[in-house]
Amino acid sequence: MSEPSLEAGPLNRALLVVLDAAMSLASESPLFSSPLRLQQAGLLLALLGFDDERASLGGSLYARSGLAVGEPGSPPAPSVADRERAEMTRSCRAEFVARGLCVFAEEVGVGGLGLAVSRLCRSGAEGPVVGCALVLPAPRAIGTQGAPSVAAQLFHESAGRVLLAIPAQRYADAMLLAASHGVPLLPLGRSGGRELVVRASDAGSGFHEVIRVSLAELASPVPSLSHPAEQ
Repeated sequence: MSEPSLEAGPLNRALLVVLDAAMSLASESPLFSSPLRLQQAGLLLALLGFDDERASLGGSLYARSGLAVGEPGSPPAPSVADRERAEMTRSCRAEFVARGLCVFAEEVGVGGLGLAVSRLCRSGAEGPVVGCALVLPAPRAIGTQGAPSVAAQLFHESAGRVLLAIPAQRYADAMLLAASHGVPLLPLGRSGGRELVVRASDAGSGFHEVIRVSLAELASPVPSLSHPAEQ
């Protein structure tokens, strides 16, 4: 039994499995029950922080949901440099919020970027939501280590990353602020529509779609999809 080929088609199934797992844990930890929702179209979505392209899926919610066969059981402990970069990101995030440069700043942690985005597009007591379209950057190989998979890009849980929703007219100010802190700000996409759509690099000059999930599907992920690696 091996890990499914996630570049071969949309990752809808994996995303819904991880979302369903997070929902089942929401009563146990506030980490899984963020009240933030994406309710405004036309916002620019960007990732603030140092994205670790060598990050493992070991110990992640993705792995614990039965989706990452063969990964180590737990992630490596963060290094001193990792902790320093995470502190730089926290300081920069605080100034983003204080200066009103973002509508929200959602920490990317358990479940990775995939879970953070899908939770933002889930309807709830806060009112109606909108979808979004994202483009993952082309992954880079690090030394002899190959480039990370789309699954790793979406679901790794390295610390010190924040998903920002920025009004389009403030994006230049946002870039300047991030640069002044020495923290990367990676544009991902824009809010709007009635679906969550994610595209990834095809290792050439184009992109291919890996996720297309309706807001209705995100509102009610199917619990029966709990062990897709066995299919």
